[in-house]
Amino acid sequence: MPSGQNNRKVSRDAVVDALRRHDGNVSAAARELGVSTSPIRYHRAKAIAAGLVVPMPPWTPASG
Repeated sequence: MPSGQNNRKVSRDAVVDALRRHDGNVSAAARELGVSTSPIRYHRAKAIAAGLVVPMPPWTPASG
């Protein structure tokens, strides 16, 4: 979603709930809430700092 296209505000609680439902997937949470990933990343960082969300471990490719 291009920046500036959606001015909808989301609360930290809504972001935290969406991230939990989507196992920390920022893009999926943004789609659900109808916003870009920027506010999701912003609120996720604040929620991690407040201890409300556990940060996701870094992605590693599957061995095989």
